[in-house]
Amino acid sequence: MAEPFGSAITLFTKEDYEYLYVLEPTGNRLVMITKEGEFYKEVKSESLASTTRIIVDEENKKAYAISGAEVFEVGL
Repeated sequence: MAEPFGSAITLFTKEDYEYLYVLEPTGNRLVMITKEGEFYKEVKSESLASTTRIIVDEENKKAYAISGAEVFEVGL
């Protein structure tokens, strides 16, 4: 990774998912890492700054970041 994690993170995956999804709100980013530990992709968005939870639909290539009562859809 070009930029290591510098603050608290939230992790999401499922047994049959290909990636680990790492949410770092203070970095405004969602990072995708293979289950072997290889960096795959990073999605940056100011909308991620206040999120506290992430849910991913890998089949449809979408993540849903939750901030209180708001839900942000992020394309993967």
